[in-house]
Amino acid sequence: MQIGKKDGRSNIVVSATNLVKFLEKMGIKKGNKVTNQIDVPDWIFEKKGYQASCLRGLFDTDGCVYKHSYKVAGKGYSYLKMSFRNYSIPLVKSIKRMLEKLNYHPVIDINHQTVYINRPEEVKKYFSKIGTSNPRYLNRYNKFSSMKSGRQEQRRNQF
Repeated sequence: MQIGKKDGRSNIVVSATNLVKFLEKMGIKKGNKVTNQIDVPDWIFEKKGYQASCLRGLFDTDGCVYKHSYKVAGKGYSYLKMSFRNYSIPLVKSIKRMLEKLNYHPVIDINHQTVYINRPEEVKKYFSKIGTSNPRYLNRYNKFSSMKSGRQEQRRNQF
């Protein structure tokens, strides 16, 4: 076993044949996730708690929270949104499915590489119910959610 610390994070490397066999038995494939077009194991869908934990881990590593700003007819608008991007199509589809099972309204892009949570109230719900273990995302969420959303005056539309 190898343990390393960097930037307040721990990295634990365990190299044991039995551990790899156990993880494979649990439905986790070894190797490149994109080449293998990996997906979450079926048992994740058995309980909402499993789905929430899985989503938290996946969004914490491959997701993002951001302020989407745009103008229409000279009026500025901005909303808090989230997205998850990955080139494993089954994984992206499962993320969407989990979010739907947890009463979110995710949108998936045409290439099946990105899932979006576009409704600001659902981003708030995500951070309240599912949460994050990623301090950077929590800081971004807190920063962006403290800003006024919706229609903005032009002078305030500078993010």
